[in-house]
Amino acid sequence: MTTPRRRSLTRFSDPVMLEPIERTANKALVERAIDELRQLVVGSQMETILRVGDYLIEQFYGGYSEARSRKPRKAASLRQLSLRAGEFGMSGNGVRLAVAIALQARELGKSISLRLTSSQHRALLPIASLAEKRVLAEAAIEAKWSYEKLRARVVRIQKPHAGGRPGEPAARVLVRRLEPLLEGAARDALANEPARLSPEEARSLAPIATRLVAELTRLAHALERRGGESE
Repeated sequence: MTTPRRRSLTRFSDPVMLEPIERTANKALVERAIDELRQLVVGSQMETILRVGDYLIEQFYGGYSEARSRKPRKAASLRQLSLRAGEFGMSGNGVRLAVAIALQARELGKSISLRLTSSQHRALLPIASLAEKRVLAEAAIEAKWSYEKLRARVVRIQKPHAGGRPGEPAARVLVRRLEPLLEGAARDALANEPARLSPEEARSLAPIATRLVAELTRLAHALERRGGESE
């Protein structure tokens, strides 16, 4: 009877070239990992929320127009589902938010929606104007605003409630709406945007941008004059 040959351990004993053990944290590595992991985690979380919202809209509302009008065709069943939300890892409020966020995501588009966190989505829900919502969403993504910071921006530009209060001055509204674009990351991103346009579109937008600069300059001078006046 032959004795089985022992397996060679050569491949396990070969020297392996390892990186030297670091003595201090590699800040660049950490920052890159945070950015990449944030995309993975936020993207997967938002995909789940959007799938849940789409499912609820289809099964309980009957369509997106009904969901926008907040008129579910199966309201009684939806209420029961919300009460039992804990059985599938959500809360009743989470069920309602999933529907609202799914509707908002259809307006903003997938490329923006999947880069926003659920709390950023929640902060944007009160904004009625899609244009304003997109500006704030893109600024929040680029500058990595927290819920609190984004919510503060939203509160600034919300229209006043009806009931006799005078409307907010147009100068204040305009400046507050454009202010997010002055944030460092958002400003840098905006500077690179023209490269994404065709030459024809760039030519058509250039005179509009020039007029905007002229009007903003005129407004700035008027604000400076007003600021110099006594109360």
